[in-house]
Amino acid sequence: MSELSQSSASPIERSWQRCLHQGLSRRQSVELDLLPQGELSARQEQHRVLIASFQRFVLPLFGQLLAGRPCRLLLCDGEGAILAASGDDGFARHAERIFLRSGARWGEASKGTNAIGTALAEQSEVQVLGNQHFFAQHSFLSCSACPLLGPDGQLLGVLDISTDAAHHDGDMLGTVRLLAMTLENALLARQPGWLVDLEPQSLWSA
Repeated sequence: MSELSQSSASPIERSWQRCLHQGLSRRQSVELDLLPQGELSARQEQHRVLIASFQRFVLPLFGQLLAGRPCRLLLCDGEGAILAASGDDGFARHAERIFLRSGARWGEASKGTNAIGTALAEQSEVQVLGNQHFFAQHSFLSCSACPLLGPDGQLLGVLDISTDAAHHDGDMLGTVRLLAMTLENALLARQPGWLVDLEPQSLWSA
């Protein structure tokens, strides 16, 4: 793809091109890309502040906004490894068969086009619906994801909402954007010299 066509392509199109360049095949069987034994615990300890803020500030809001809906909220690190998950248990069992669980890595190199990996590659929010996933095995799934930035502006990871494709409503991308902003503000509130109101975009220097 030329530089001009690359610039005019959508994030999904660019992702599919990356997958093809890596030699991936849409019909191949998707392998489990799981963190080595003990590595998940090590990463969870490394990101303990992130996970604690996720549990304290994001999960209650997620419960209010999406109560009763068949979806999962996934907190991932900068390699797309799932650190923590919450949401509907019924959908969680359905998602288990494609390894959408803690410790699994969802970078594009192993999982093709998907909201987690593509949000990391593009460093922007993205929605991947049904057959937009590169691997046919993932076509039952729809996901919306938003990158997470630390107080220093560096990429920390990704927040993702995943559902069955039939239940991924139009508000999912806006919801994950709000949850990501809530988490970023919670992390900023821990920094010396800052006071943060966790209402969106309300922050000021002390």
